[in-house]
Amino acid sequence: MASEQFKPDNRGEQDTLSFPETKEEVKERAFMVLDAYGKRAVPVLRDMVRKGEGRQVIATVPGRKEDRQLGIDATGEHMLTGLVRDLNLPAVIRGEHNDYRSENMDSLKPGGHYVILPIDSFDNTSQYQKDLDTSPYTVVSAFFNGEEGEPIGGVVGDIKDNRVYMINRQGHPVVLDLETGEERRIFKSNISDIRDPDFTLATYLGSNEYSLEFWVCYRHLIREMDPKGILYAGGGAFVPALVARGAAVAYVMFNEPRTETDAGAGLALLAGLDVVTVDRETYEITPYRFDVSKHGTRDQLFIMSNERATTEKLVEELRTGDRIIAESEWLANFGKAVLRLRPDLAGALAEEIGKLPDSLSNPPVGN
Repeated sequence: MASEQFKPDNRGEQDTLSFPETKEEVKERAFMVLDAYGKRAVPVLRDMVRKGEGRQVIATVPGRKEDRQLGIDATGEHMLTGLVRDLNLPAVIRGEHNDYRSENMDSLKPGGHYVILPIDSFDNTSQYQKDLDTSPYTVVSAFFNGEEGEPIGGVVGDIKDNRVYMINRQGHPVVLDLETGEERRIFKSNISDIRDPDFTLATYLGSNEYSLEFWVCYRHLIREMDPKGILYAGGGAFVPALVARGAAVAYVMFNEPRTETDAGAGLALLAGLDVVTVDRETYEITPYRFDVSKHGTRDQLFIMSNERATTEKLVEELRTGDRIIAESEWLANFGKAVLRLRPDLAGALAEEIGKLPDSLSNPPVGN
């Protein structure tokens, strides 16, 4: 691949790569950066994980008091910064913790092309800090500047298994085994029925910031799933690799920060996944577009799935869940009003409520 032109021992010396002028030259250079990052960052981070290094807290994450920057987070960001510099790529790196603007940005002509690289340098940081058994990943995407948010590529590095998921130069999603050098195509699932026994839904339930709303809104969906269907609860920025290879059919997140979704969006979009945001009031589905001005903001509902039919079913299940919540709340309030007026009817009311469908006879706890 073109990254072979880059000499890794030349750091700190005069850069021999010319400044890219055209859009295609910038795209080629971005591919070089992504390719080199995946192949170099994963082995370095893997060695650190094996030794248990980098668990010290060095900063907090702006706007996310529950997250902290560890020493191992800084490693990936520093490696990407070095590659951008050494490969002379005009770029802005947007991390969870830090931003970096390449020095050669001043050389851009008016209207010139440059690249924005959102990165989650070490996904599953909290689990790693607490020494929980987890699979850490490093995730980065590349987008052209501009309102279109045009994706160039994306990398999800599987640190535990020493693999890199990426978009190759032919535009196909692939997985590269760093042990053997073998590269093979990966394919998304063709399942769209949530009742299929092979249906796997991914989300993140490790924090009540996300889990409470998920269980309230999608309790009905989980109840409708086949007993052999899987709710994968350990999601994160790396999940595009799961959906792109068919391990998961869809990924849903409420109030998800763009710092998480942007990092994996390049791979997701170029792998042909259906990536959208959903308005919680109107249920309107909007195609996901990278927008650097939204860095640090949150989407009400983020869905990434194998196809639009799956996405639409997930939105319809959300409608059903919201309706059940509204009916349950109405029943709970009605029951309280009746008991205030006629306490003697408590037994009869409980008996009648017991005859209702499970979704209505177990209303959420109210005030």
